[in-house]
Amino acid sequence: MKTLLETYFGGYYNSTKAVSASSRSYHGSFSCRDEKACATCSIKTPAIAENCSDGVLICDVGVEDVEVIEFEKFIDNYNHLKSIPSKSRCDLLMTSKEKIVFCDMTCSNPKYIDKFTRSDGGVHMGKRYEARKQIENSINLLMPIPEIGRAIKNKSNKIALFAYRQKSTELKDAFDREVTSGIRVMCKENKDKDQMFSVMPNGFLFTEVSYPDVYRW
Repeated sequence: MKTLLETYFGGYYNSTKAVSASSRSYHGSFSCRDEKACATCSIKTPAIAENCSDGVLICDVGVEDVEVIEFEKFIDNYNHLKSIPSKSRCDLLMTSKEKIVFCDMTCSNPKYIDKFTRSDGGVHMGKRYEARKQIENSINLLMPIPEIGRAIKNKSNKIALFAYRQKSTELKDAFDREVTSGIRVMCKENKDKDQMFSVMPNGFLFTEVSYPDVYRW
């Protein structure tokens, strides 16, 4: 996929710029971090950042070789081409022989994962909704490119993955502590249950994994 992106993406979107896609090949277990969240946390909550393991996604691919491309960085290197229909894209693009995964990661206060009310009274759809839209935009960005779209269609397993970490927070009252404890219990109880999927366009299934649970390829 790295070669396909470097060869065909820029030309399709009318750019003559040569951009390299940063990628690594993995087998076994590996982890990824949300660099933007880490940078923000280091500034705003240094005490929390100092004792954090940084992990957001833990992935076990077994004996398969999986290519992991930093997709958002690849797109950003085009300096926001006007021909690109959406500026919203996911963090990672992961591929193996039969599987492709578009992954968006976040490390966030638990209350922001689902829909919430902002301080100004407005309603925000939450991080899960944002991740799904960013992944869908990323897929739509690549599918029209004939060579890349064909490679995606040929994968028998197509996944849109939301990987998130519920950030530690300094809780102000007993009620918040009780709610957070309940969240931890639910995560532990659901750790070994089957992953839940919902259908997306182009044959993709949307699912999620919450750190420190492992996404098994």
